[in-house]
Amino acid sequence: ERKLSEVQRTHQRLYRAYLLKETLAEALAQDDVGAARQVLRGWLGIEVQTLDPNIARMANLDNGGVWVSAIIKNSPADLAGLLPGDVLISINNIATSTPDQAIETVLSLKPGNKVTLDILRGWERQQLDTVIQQRPTSKMP
Repeated sequence: ERKLSEVQRTHQRLYRAYLLKETLAEALAQDDVGAARQVLRGWLGIEVQTLDPNIARMANLDNGGVWVSAIIKNSPADLAGLLPGDVLISINNIATSTPDQAIETVLSLKPGNKVTLDILRGWERQQLDTVIQQRPTSKMP
């Protein structure tokens, strides 16, 4: 099993942030930005990483999944009972085989949408329900 160095993990996070920025920019360009409305994107409040293929194979996850590495307190994921270490298999039956797929799926959902998260906890498959929220705005001091 190969461990990622801190530099590789930082590069991976920066690349995901770049992809997220590009996805949002494309969504904004497709929306009617001339109208006085806000583009709402879904938020689950998780950080995910690529799942080790050996774990996916041992757990019989044909489409893989993503490893949940962090949960933001009081986020939709937290309120649903998702825990760090869980494997997120799908969101509303949409496979989350890669971190990018998971991010794109959440971004495509509108705040207020009810979702079902298919997860693997330990070796047991479970379903958790939650409601997608709008990402909280950060307040600068």
